[in-house]
This record gives sequence, structure tokens and C-alpha cells, in this order.
Amino acid sequence: MQKKLRELAKDIKTTQEKATNLENASTETLLKMYSAIEDARKADDATPSGQNKEYGVREHRDLREEACAIEEILDKRSVVYEKIVW
Repeated sequence: MQKKLRELAKDIKTTQEKATNLENASTETLLKMYSAIEDARKADDATPSGQNKEYGVREHRDLREEACAIEEILDKRSVVYEKIVW
């Protein structure tokens, strides 16, 4: 899972590059990135209260924004996928 998140961070470096990179990314790549965010959210949610969350998905708005941007593109492409329940 950490590998997926590292790949996500490596693929997208700045806000301006994000939109371009996401629009140009293959559907398969977008689904993998989206899945990595969901996996991180699940791992954080499974961490007992009072312990440090490994990814901090709910604390860091950027991952949620990234997921929303990916959803928008997948929806435009009419891709069927399971949306993240925040």
C-alpha cells in the first residue's frame, strides 16, 4: 500500500501538473491511483482511536481533492467504479 502511495506522489508533483497528468493518464492508471487512496483511507480508519494514522487521509485535504479530481475524470469517461465513501 505504501508503494502505491509513493507512486501516486511521484506521478503528480504540483497542482498545475495534476490536472494535466490526470487528464492524460490512462483509465487503468487512474483506477490504480484511486484505489491507493481508498486503501489508505481504509487503513487509517482501521487504526484504533488515539493512535497515529499512517496516512492521515482525513487530515490532509490534498488526497481527498485528488480522489475528487480522479472521480471527475472517470465519470467523464463513463467508467464504472466504486466511489470512496468519506
